[in-house]
Amino acid sequence: MRAVLFDFDFTLADSSAGVVECFAYGFERVGLPNVEPERVRRTIGLTLDEALRILHGVDDPLVVRTFFDAFRERAADVMVANTRFLERAVEAVQSCRDAGVATAICSTKKRSHIEGVLERDGVASLFDVVIGHDDVAAAKPAPDALHAALARLDVGTDRALYVGDHPVDAEAATRAGVAFVAVLTGPSQREEFAALRVQEFLASIDEVPRALRALSKR
Repeated sequence: MRAVLFDFDFTLADSSAGVVECFAYGFERVGLPNVEPERVRRTIGLTLDEALRILHGVDDPLVVRTFFDAFRERAADVMVANTRFLERAVEAVQSCRDAGVATAICSTKKRSHIEGVLERDGVASLFDVVIGHDDVAAAKPAPDALHAALARLDVGTDRALYVGDHPVDAEAATRAGVAFVAVLTGPSQREEFAALRVQEFLASIDEVPRALRALSKR
């Protein structure tokens, strides 16, 4: 393996407090009732329009656009401040780099929010590439983000691993032709991946270097 691509939310970091706040702000702006934080948490990793369909059955383009604008407005103030790396996540990425492997982030999050967290914590140099939803034509489960990262890294799909916490990550990896490892650090449960291709399930992000070594030997 020559590259490890990471999802961001619930894989490397937890921004759920900020996301929940932004959803509440968006719901209020479009006149929808708020929902339980855990229901919002389970949609993290999906696009906002898909989350709105799941949470409120809404697919009206005008409502979706108004909600998105409100979410983005609030996120500019609260998202970076309410995002923290998961325990040992930084060390896991550093271990991959120490092994000579390129690293990237492929997320449905806005790239500037990811970069804001990386810069605040002084770890921007740990990632060769950061791809957010605003960098590609289609968000996950489309393979665009993974293909964009690999093109910039000049690494083939057969030499890369994608690490994520959500079934949408597994689907994106399959469609991209990239091996996938699931970390069970988010709300998604192992059984939700039953119909998807997963090389291995990990309890913690710090198991990624070991999984990478094992896959490299196959």
